[in-house]
Amino acid sequence: MRQSVMHLAAITMTMTTAFQQQPQGRAWPTKLYADISEWRDIMFENPPDLGDSPRRKEGLTTDDKKSQQQQIEQPLRQICVLPFPLTDILLQGETKELCLYEERFHQLFDYSTKHHAGIVAMGYIANEQGLLQCMPLCEIENYRVMEGSEDDDSAGLYSSTGKSILATIRVVGRATLQKIQTNDEEKEEGGIFDEYITAWCTEFSDDNSNSNTENNVQDKSVIDVCNELANDIDDMFDSIISLEEQAELGLDDDEDEDEDDDDYLDDEDESRKALFKKAYQVAISSDTQGYTSSSDATTEKRDININTSRSIQELTAVSWAYLSKEVWDDKSDQELLKFRLQALNINNLLDRLILIYKMMLEQRGKLIDKKMEF
Repeated sequence: MRQSVMHLAAITMTMTTAFQQQPQGRAWPTKLYADISEWRDIMFENPPDLGDSPRRKEGLTTDDKKSQQQQIEQPLRQICVLPFPLTDILLQGETKELCLYEERFHQLFDYSTKHHAGIVAMGYIANEQGLLQCMPLCEIENYRVMEGSEDDDSAGLYSSTGKSILATIRVVGRATLQKIQTNDEEKEEGGIFDEYITAWCTEFSDDNSNSNTENNVQDKSVIDVCNELANDIDDMFDSIISLEEQAELGLDDDEDEDEDDDDYLDDEDESRKALFKKAYQVAISSDTQGYTSSSDATTEKRDININTSRSIQELTAVSWAYLSKEVWDDKSDQELLKFRLQALNINNLLDRLILIYKMMLEQRGKLIDKKMEF
């Protein structure tokens, strides 16, 4: 089956708000009020029968069956899917700026904004067989339409319209791909076709049912375990920062003064901990899973303090923030990708925190080994 190629380019220009006055001859971004809650409320017609789907076959583990049963209980919803390579995986709250050249993706964009409340899915191409089952759900935050010019053929290279759409998308949830929808029902499920992809999916979220009931002693202990593990992760993070600072100072002792290194250590805005706090705020502000244990006003202002009892919502934001690419900008892309890919498919907060703890152990071990070499 021929693999479709989507021409996506990271746009380095600053995306301004829609409230600025539009100058003559320029296309300024349009703020799109996308809303995943509105998408959830849409009544989609003619959902497919998944009773004979190969995704329902036997041979699953107990945990897989439990997760699958939870997803079956979720209503089927239609979604437009933008294909991406595995290296472009995004997690909760993260954004990506796109340049859509092909006409079929212009059609996808138009359909999503008109019929799906501005919500699209990121479909990751795992191999020639198709897409990963787990997909991030994204809100289209803003966009601009750029007209091609006689001196610039790039906009018209892939589109007969001679236009390109620059858009910013933000991850606000996850979904499980259930069935690819095409105009030709005889085409094989899971393939990637010439037309843009629409699919049926069920929303995929953490199963924290065992930790939301404050009156249950057993449920309360789950929150305590997650808090204790999160505190251990905080300590591990501080240890990693300390080891990195020692390594930086050791280099300064052996070489001439390095103003860049000194600035890195002294500039709080560029510190790893400051980057983590920013990632935390982004993750918690974009969380649309829905919690009753804490209000939005409280969680947005509340700082992250060790030995503080954090809610499920706060712990969830912590788990996504520690996996942010911004926090680990110097870590090998392949190493971090491995953990981010695993986290994308985890629907249990405790399991995701355990994964992060293992990642921290691995990172600290490498720093200790490096220190021993000197």
